[in-house]
Amino acid sequence: MRYFYFTLGPVQDFVSQARRTRDFWAGSFLLSWLSAVAMQSVKNQCTTAELLPEADTHFLDCLQGRGTGKKPTQGSVPNRFRAAVCGGFKADLVVKDVKRAWVHLADIIYAKDLVHFPHVTDKTRDIWDRQVEHFWDISWILVDEKNNAAPNQRKQIRTYFPPEEPGLKCMMMQGWQELSGIETPQSADLEKFWQPIQKNSIVIYASANTFPPWVLSSGVLPVILRH
Repeated sequence: MRYFYFTLGPVQDFVSQARRTRDFWAGSFLLSWLSAVAMQSVKNQCTTAELLPEADTHFLDCLQGRGTGKKPTQGSVPNRFRAAVCGGFKADLVVKDVKRAWVHLADIIYAKDLVHFPHVTDKTRDIWDRQVEHFWDISWILVDEKNNAAPNQRKQIRTYFPPEEPGLKCMMMQGWQELSGIETPQSADLEKFWQPIQKNSIVIYASANTFPPWVLSSGVLPVILRH
């Protein structure tokens, strides 16, 4: 038996940028959803894996489309956990599943909320793809003996190097380039880009045929789109 430690971040920087209760809820739920994907990925490899904290079974059941009753509406899955795993466990597969879920979600949001505007160009898509790729800091360590200090020791080895963000910065997500790609702070140009999007902001509820079964089924993740 080996021990797998998983951490998804940056939590504090991400959640602290919420401006409204709805934003805080959506961010917390998103973190829980991605962590649940990681937990389920572990269990897919090792059905007998012992998770600590214990997995929210209802959350994981809904993730796979097997949940009954009311779907989860609160983020109840922690962003870090330990798993006692079987021999042959491949930690990199967990990371791949989390990244695949995140990219798929981002593609859905882009398709629903941005792609149909004629003024949204390839420059916006390039910025979007770059930020999606480098948004999360996923760290893990696989050890032969139980060691609760392992995650902190792992954090001392820096492997998260997001690229420098050029251009104008977003007023809501500090440090990230805003999506228009406009290089100078011209308010008229910024309004031309953002006003149509703001007027058409919508709320999307994911359905079983929106997400592939390995990510989500039966609408467990309400995706709130806002700008």
